Amino acid sequence: MPSADQVPVKNHAFGNALALVGCPDRRIDRLCITCCSPSQLRSARRVYDAPKGLKAPALYKAPTAPALPWAGLYLGVNVGYGWGKSNTDTVFSDATIGTPLLATITSAALKGMIFGGQAGFNWQSGPWVVGIEGDAQQSQQRGQATTFNCAGATCNPAASAFGLDAPVTASMAQRLEWFRTLRARLGRTLTPDFMVYATGGLAVGRIKTSGTISGSSLTVTQGVMPSVIHSVEHTVIPGVGGGGGDDDDQVPVDTPVDIPVNIPVDIPFVTASINPVSTSFTSHTTKAGWALGAGAEVRLGGNWTGKIEYLYLDFGKVSTTASLPTNSTPLGMNFNSRVTDQIVRVGVNYKFDPNEIWAN
Repeated sequence: MPSADQVPVKNHAFGNALALVGCPDRRIDRLCITCCSPSQLRSARRVYDAPKGLKAPALYKAPTAPALPWAGLYLGVNVGYGWGKSNTDTVFSDATIGTPLLATITSAALKGMIFGGQAGFNWQSGPWVVGIEGDAQQSQQRGQATTFNCAGATCNPAASAFGLDAPVTASMAQRLEWFRTLRARLGRTLTPDFMVYATGGLAVGRIKTSGTISGSSLTVTQGVMPSVIHSVEHTVIPGVGGGGGDDDDQVPVDTPVDIPVNIPVDIPFVTASINPVSTSFTSHTTKAGWALGAGAEVRLGGNWTGKIEYLYLDFGKVSTTASLPTNSTPLGMNFNSRVTDQIVRVGVNYKFDPNEIWAN
C-alpha cells in the first residue's frame, strides 16, 4: 500500500518517462515528486510530449447570464411639487325656468407638495429597457378661491323693481386631493448605470370643488291703510221770502252753502324688504385622464437607484352644480372646469434581483 503522502503514478507513459530520466521511484508525493530533481522533471516533460494534434484538456466553465442592472421588480418612494391649472366656465341661471343670467370664464392655479410611492417591472435587451410602472400620490395642491359677482338687476330683478340693491356673490375653490398613474416606460441606458426614459399612460385623480353662494330673499307685504278724503258738499238753503213790498208779494230766495265733508277710505299699499341668504356646496369628482412625461434614473449602489421625473397630467372636464333656491330669483350655478397638472418629483427605488427571486 502507498503511504499517506504518496499516490501511485496512474499514467504509465509518464512513469516510464520518469524511469528514463533516472527517477528510481514511480510514486508522486503530495507536494512534489521527491524522487526527481527539477532537471529530471524537465527532461521527463520533454520525453513525454502530448501526441501531435491533441490539445491539452480544457476546464469547463458554466456560462453565466449577462448582468442586467435594470431588469426585474422594483419598489420605491418619491416626493415632489405640482403646479396645476383649472380653467372654469361658470353660468348663473334662473333655477325656475333655466334661463341663463350671467356667464364668466376664470382660471386658477393649483400648487402644492406631492408625495407617494411607486412599483414597477423592467425588461432589458441590450441598452433598451421596457417597463411598466404604477404609482399612488397624495397631493396638497390647492387653488385660491375665485369670486363671482352678479348685479342685483340681473340676478335679483324683483328686488331691483322696488329700488332695492340685492347683488349676488359666489366663491369657488378647487383642490387636487390625490392621483394615480399606470404608465409604460421606454428607456435607453447611456452607461450601464445611467438611463433616460419616456413614459405615458393612464391617470386618475380626485378633485374637490367647494364654495358658497350669497344673495337676498325678497319679502313683499300688501295691505290697506284707513284714511279720510276731505271734500265739500254743495247745498242750497231754500229762501223764505223776497225783498220789499207787501208780504204777499215777496219771492223766496235760495242761498247756496258749501258744507265740508270727510269721506273715510281704505288705501292699499305694498312694501318690500330684503334679507341676506346663503348656502355652501362641496363635491368630490374622480376623473380619468392621461399622463405623459420623461425622466432619468441612476444606480446609487447595490440594488438602489435614484430618479428624477416630470409628468404632465390631464384630467379632462370636472362639472359641479350648486343652487340658492331662497334667493329672490332662485339661482342655479354650473361650474365646468378643465383640470391639468404638471409635476416634478425625485425618488429612490429598490430593485429586487430576479435571479435571487427565482432561486427562492
